[in-house]
Amino acid sequence: MAKYRMKVELVDAWQLTDEMLDAPHPSDLHIEGVLYDPMQRCAFIVRGRSGRSTRVWVGDWIIRGKDGELSKCEVDTFPRHYELVPDPAVPKYDTQAEEVRDGRK
Repeated sequence: MAKYRMKVELVDAWQLTDEMLDAPHPSDLHIEGVLYDPMQRCAFIVRGRSGRSTRVWVGDWIIRGKDGELSKCEVDTFPRHYELVPDPAVPKYDTQAEEVRDGRK
């Protein structure tokens, strides 16, 4: 799972995909607290005891804040408020070293 940073808060974020909707239930692709409706090609974030829900369309993002609460962020809004947190376990690609190794420099 990738980490994204909102200006002052670190959150978990998933973009709803067709693959998530088509996955058999249960699936590692599914997020706890989200109901998937493959017929309508959407998902629903169910909130607490009230059972109120928010519809999420393919392409929209599901955000889990530090309090554990799930919320929706529309696809066009997400990049204005969030940035990907680099994974420290993945080394950065060094193009110069690759060029030297391949004899291109």
